[in-house]
Amino acid sequence: MTAAFKFSNGPPVSITPGAVPERLDSDAQLRRRSVIELEPADVPVIETELFLRETLPPAPARVLEVGAGDGRLAARLALGGWDVTAVDCSEQAVAAARARGVDAVCADFLEYRGGPFDVVAFTRSLHHMPLEPALERAEALLARDGVLILEEFAYERADESTAEYLEDELEEFRELGYLADGGPAATAAPRAPGPAFALRSGAGLDTPGALEAPDTPAGFARDGNPLERWVTYFRDERQVHEGAALARAIAWRFDLLRAERAPYLYRFVATETAGREEAVRALIGLIDREEQLISQGMIQAVGFRLVARLRRPEAGR
Repeated sequence: MTAAFKFSNGPPVSITPGAVPERLDSDAQLRRRSVIELEPADVPVIETELFLRETLPPAPARVLEVGAGDGRLAARLALGGWDVTAVDCSEQAVAAARARGVDAVCADFLEYRGGPFDVVAFTRSLHHMPLEPALERAEALLARDGVLILEEFAYERADESTAEYLEDELEEFRELGYLADGGPAATAAPRAPGPAFALRSGAGLDTPGALEAPDTPAGFARDGNPLERWVTYFRDERQVHEGAALARAIAWRFDLLRAERAPYLYRFVATETAGREEAVRALIGLIDREEQLISQGMIQAVGFRLVARLRRPEAGR
């Protein structure tokens, strides 16, 4: 059974079973692991891993992860038997990925030469790339019948309740002592403050003192409302592609096989979270809470995932 899936100004595509509110059984999967062994950054990685295990061709298919960061996801997929290459433009991120045993390449994706790959996976990286050149490069890197997988967010889908919910969750995590001092939790690959930090502190990435988190909720009492801050950050400061634009560009070049909405706001909180067992359990609970609110229509599902197959040339051409 399928249903119409339409962005605010994008083309409708079909949703396969498994879309929100029905989801991957990540709770059960996570709870079979020792929470003590996990870091907060592992929680969103495992969510992505579970989705990919549903959609990837059988191992040892050749997978290129674009924007692989510190290699957490690539390492987990490699352990599952897939032949994974990770590409990222950050030397620090690539060094961290290699330390995890990942075959990682430091390169601008638009200049990367390799393959062919059975899968090119953009894991939350396409939104800031030149769209058409990036998809053209993906086409060139894919083997015949290769698959493109996208995990992204559509910031334009957020409404005021959604943006306010994110700020409330950040404040709750701050009060519980789960947020890293002054900004994102330390990871193997240093990074700038993320969007969630910018929302709760009112600081852009280039703002002096952006790493100094507010000691009180006064950071929320500024001109404008949460939605205005959300839109300003993604549209104006970061100039992120709208989700609808990503979906249209992929549908133009590829045959869509699967499209689904997904929780995403918890990922912004995860980038800010420090600590171990209690913080990890709180993040897992946050996924459940976000899904419940989405299913009740109280907030929007800003995350989405697409799976598409390389379009074959028409016969006779």
